[in-house]
Amino acid sequence: MAQVNKQAIAAAFGRAATHYEQHAGLQRQSADALLALLPERAFPRVLDAGSGPGRMCRYWRERGSAVTALDLSPQMLDVARSQNAAHQYIAGDIESLPLADARVDLAWSNLAVQWCGDLQRALSELYRVVRPGGVVAFTTLAQGSLPELRQAWRAVDARPHANRFLAEARIREAADTWRGQYQMQTITLW
Repeated sequence: MAQVNKQAIAAAFGRAATHYEQHAGLQRQSADALLALLPERAFPRVLDAGSGPGRMCRYWRERGSAVTALDLSPQMLDVARSQNAAHQYIAGDIESLPLADARVDLAWSNLAVQWCGDLQRALSELYRVVRPGGVVAFTTLAQGSLPELRQAWRAVDARPHANRFLAEARIREAADTWRGQYQMQTITLW
């Protein structure tokens, strides 16, 4: 289990909240890839865990879902709220969801669980809040992601400026607990 400073993460995302979507190309491509894997069905109640400014909340809301936006950053939730992205807004942690058991039909988390200290715990929480027959759908980055970013920062100093991501085997191990589908994809941004 990695030590994660959630207050620092929330503060960093809070500072970026008002202009986050301008630089969220990877997030958009990742969400589109995950959507393509979902079964074609209605999800009456959706949790967007790590919702950010609410882009995917709006997507689910436009399809008739009752949406709960959850994010570590209150400022991100403020942006989502200003756009009427969801029905409910909760400042909270994926590793300790402040929700009752079996509450949603889809627990959606796009590029958020890599900020968790314990992927197994985060997935346990997502599965806990999903109703029987519901779906947990998540994306994360794996070890080796963003090599150009790491290389660019090495020209500045020797400190790590990018998150350290789990090895694919560790991600697969965490996901295999629930015998779900697992797919590794490469996304290239130019």
